[in-house]
Amino acid sequence: MKEQKLKNVLNVLSQRGTYRQQPQLLTVADVDFQFDAVFRGPGDSEAMVVVVTGNEERVASIISKVRALSHTMLRSGSKRPLTLVMLVDQESSPLLEALSRICRVVAVTAANEDQVVAQLRSLLPLELPEPQESQPDASRQLRNQLGTVAESKFVNALLAAGRRSGKDVQEQLASAIEAAIKASEGESSEDA
Repeated sequence: MKEQKLKNVLNVLSQRGTYRQQPQLLTVADVDFQFDAVFRGPGDSEAMVVVVTGNEERVASIISKVRALSHTMLRSGSKRPLTLVMLVDQESSPLLEALSRICRVVAVTAANEDQVVAQLRSLLPLELPEPQESQPDASRQLRNQLGTVAESKFVNALLAAGRRSGKDVQEQLASAIEAAIKASEGESSEDA
């Protein structure tokens, strides 16, 4: 299960995250460090991401190794941000708390690739939707649909009211309906 989790993390970081995988043996200021995986990125960024499989037997070893890497980077003048991706069984553990005092820690508990993506979301580039084509003005589209009716005084008054507010459209409709009622009442009284 841990091998599958590691495989999914490596896949997500390299393919979706555009991280570049480095050799597992990392040398900083002539000091060697061995991790399950080492990445640089995303893209052209030089940030460092180390991947470690956590287990309770190796707690002290993991903490000392990550602390030594962090100190060595600082003393060598490195400005690279360091992120640790920990493959663990549960998100809250004393190991994660201790490591979060040293560097940024992202816990991965899932083995399913979709869940790994969700847990690594903070390390992945944003996926923005493709821009849509600009749409023509709505009032112009409405005029085109209405044809010659759009040239009437009533439609022009409604469109002008629509540019101001919905309430203005309601008032314009109400006054047009009242005018039509009065006009029809006037015609009925003339017929009588």
